[in-house]
Amino acid sequence: MASHHELIKGLAEQLEEWDYKFDRIQHRLADLPREVSEKVDARLKQLDTLRHKLSQAQKEIQEASQEAVEEIEKDLEELWKSVTALFDEVEVEVKVETV
Repeated sequence: MASHHELIKGLAEQLEEWDYKFDRIQHRLADLPREVSEKVDARLKQLDTLRHKLSQAQKEIQEASQEAVEEIEKDLEELWKSVTALFDEVEVEVKVETV
């Protein structure tokens, strides 16, 4: 189980990495066929919603006790999996269409 500080740091680093990926994908949308671009854009909106939830969780963790952090951490694991899977899907779609 990660410490309070480690969890906050890891979440901040992951959010920064996802922001970078999100921006890269958004810039590639212009080069994709319209149908694919619309599909990817819809997924980016989903990602943006999930990213907002993660950002809120980060704020909650910063203000929470260690005991509360352990509960929040369990909930975050599922959210991490969802965001990671969705990013992977979007990146594959973008790569396939730009090749």
